[in-house]
Amino acid sequence: MEENKALNVCQYCGKPTYLPFRCPYCGGIFCEEHRLPEAHNCPSLREKRYVPHYSEVHVDYSVRQKNGKEFEYIVYAVLLVAMIELVFWAVKVLV
Repeated sequence: MEENKALNVCQYCGKPTYLPFRCPYCGGIFCEEHRLPEAHNCPSLREKRYVPHYSEVHVDYSVRQKNGKEFEYIVYAVLLVAMIELVFWAVKVLV
C-alpha cells in the first residue's frame, strides 16, 4: 500500500519520489536532489537552449539626486508626532 503513494520516479536516479519536481526546461520529473537543471544534466543546458531572463529594470542608486527637502520633511514629521503626543497628554490630564 505504501508503494502506491509514490506515483512518480526520478528520471535521473530512478528513486520513487512523493514530491516530484518538473524541470521547466526539459519537462522531466525529478526528485528533490536532482530538481535543478545542473543536478540532472539537463539537455537544455548542454544544447545551450537555456536563456536566463533578467529584469530590464536597472536602478543606479549612486546617481540619486537630492532636492534638499528630505531634512524639511523629517522636521515636519517629528513636529507632527510631537503635537499628537501633546494632544493625547492634554486630553489625559484634563479628563
